[in-house]
Amino acid sequence: MRDEQTLMKSIYLDYAATTPVDPRVAAAMSRCLTLDGIFGNPSSDQHSFGLEALGAVDEARRHVAKLLNCGVGDVVFNSGATESDNAALKGVAAATTGKTGHIITMASEHKAVLASCKNLQRLGWEVSYLRPQEDGSLALGDLRAALREDTALVSIMFVNNETGAIQDIAKIRDLLGSSSALLHVDAAQAVGKIPVDLGDLGIDLTSVSAHKMYGPKGAGALIVGDRARRRLSPQMDGGGQEFGLRSGTLATHQIVGFGEACRIAYDESPSDLRHVTALRDRFLGHLHREGTVVINGDLDRSYPGIVSVSYLDIDAVALLHATPGIAASTTSACTSGTPEPSHVLRAMGIEGDRLYGAVRFSFGRFTTPEDVDAAAERLLSELRRLREI
Repeated sequence: MRDEQTLMKSIYLDYAATTPVDPRVAAAMSRCLTLDGIFGNPSSDQHSFGLEALGAVDEARRHVAKLLNCGVGDVVFNSGATESDNAALKGVAAATTGKTGHIITMASEHKAVLASCKNLQRLGWEVSYLRPQEDGSLALGDLRAALREDTALVSIMFVNNETGAIQDIAKIRDLLGSSSALLHVDAAQAVGKIPVDLGDLGIDLTSVSAHKMYGPKGAGALIVGDRARRRLSPQMDGGGQEFGLRSGTLATHQIVGFGEACRIAYDESPSDLRHVTALRDRFLGHLHREGTVVINGDLDRSYPGIVSVSYLDIDAVALLHATPGIAASTTSACTSGTPEPSHVLRAMGIEGDRLYGAVRFSFGRFTTPEDVDAAAERLLSELRRLREI
């Protein structure tokens, strides 16, 4: 059975891990690589090759700013959300008077945020790790209680990468009110998928990755608002590119690809959202036929392109090993061969069979209804076989 499945068409249901590059993005990038294209260094402003590259970078910056409704000068290009998260947390910490203070985040954040916080704790910073509610959302009362006069930064993920839980960023911003604390939001799983209007939300620092929205890996941005610009220390020294906040030669082809992905998302994200919503509902309709699947989170308060489900009587790793033609995630990290349960689900209070039976499925622009049907049928077939064993 497993050998036959390997020969079947592989089905990609792991869009939360990375998305395939849209062919239109790949075409735009290919024009920035060779001698007959836009290959120059954007900082070489003394000849036409550099100026042409600079023009392409500027156009990409406008596409990013238009999608997010932010200032063109707020877009600081870098390698992606992990770098952005590090630059935001460590940059604010380094610029803080007194060099120590207080940060608030959630226990369900991306490891780039959690690891940065642990690093800052070793330097004397205090960090409050708020636990999410059972549905993955932040209790605003917990945030209110955690705020202190020396709170320099609040870092909250927009859309959780394992459960799809959407945080109410507008209410979080309102709660902070006149507080001096800056608001950092890791929006890697939100931008290009759901509306993210920085002009309306008033986020100070926003992390974005191109490869989560059909752009290339290794490209992204930290969106730096006016309040944050005065309180952010650069974490990379060099030639002072990107308004002095991120030195290094700009990767023109990566940035152009990122910009093209944003241009497409501006036009097509509403239809993409309808598409993944229909796929999720169709997929869960199949899975519910077995009656033993539990949803982790609240579907009404989650991005529909990501769904975490638990099988109460089957180990998730065993299930995915039995279905090699389906690309999904157990939401577990493996360190030195020792499986570690999802820190996100554990923070939500999920334990036992539900924790170890959790699988994340994620859908995207190129997923078809036929993919969903075929994947569900293979999963259900293997579930029956494993249960008999």
